[in-house]
Amino acid sequence: MKESVVELLKCVNNRFNDNLKAEFKNKEIPIKLKHIDLFIILYKQGKETEFKNLVKIWGISKSTVSETITRYVKLGLLKKDNTTIDKRLVYISLTEKGSDYTEKINDITAKYSIKINGLLGEDKNNLKNILKTIIKSDV
Repeated sequence: MKESVVELLKCVNNRFNDNLKAEFKNKEIPIKLKHIDLFIILYKQGKETEFKNLVKIWGISKSTVSETITRYVKLGLLKKDNTTIDKRLVYISLTEKGSDYTEKINDITAKYSIKINGLLGEDKNNLKNILKTIIKSDV
């Protein structure tokens, strides 16, 4: 039985990821879990986002972001546009297909949030505050 807080957090994270993977497979969503944030960022931006800003917001290396974008451009989920003025300026956006998948991801994650909030009940705010404290600390 897992007893430490760290082990329990890992267990919760693994369980959540396993459920997401199953949902993605069931709904035939071709997006890897580690790339969800990219799609959420672009969806929230609601418009083309400059590559360098995307790197900054996502907090991932340029090369990793570039490889990831190339992967999803090939799948028709993202669009990459260069400006005619400055070839270094690259804009990334969701295609309609990418937007549809992102909406499905939002629905799936919202469903799990509702389930988890139901399990936590009144303890939800306490847990959120504890987790925020851990995140802010230098642990």
